[in-house]
Amino acid sequence: MRQLDRTAPEILRVAAARHAAGVQQLEKAVREKEHISAATVDTIERSLGSLESHHEGRLAAGQQTLVEKLNAVTIDPAAVQAKAVESMLDGWERTLSKGGQHDAAPSRGAVDGGVDQKT
Repeated sequence: MRQLDRTAPEILRVAAARHAAGVQQLEKAVREKEHISAATVDTIERSLGSLESHHEGRLAAGQQTLVEKLNAVTIDPAAVQAKAVESMLDGWERTLSKGGQHDAAPSRGAVDGGVDQKT
């Protein structure tokens, strides 16, 4: 028992030192993992920001292309009117050739695409 009384404090000191070393190693591992986690989060956030910027750039470029195409479209009112008159004349010719009404004007419905309008 005397031997145990003499060696117990040394055994407890060694055990406490080993425990403290283990705690320090665990704390170091936690700090390293926290550092790695923070670096990973930073990398992900930068990547998302980069993707967002890239996506916004592509959208802006697409919008610019669309605006350029729309600005390039020109409408010639005279050509539209000529096409409308040509269609009306074709309709009249078809109506006259079907009914044999060579001297009568077609009904207003024939001119308006078959929709009769009361005037």
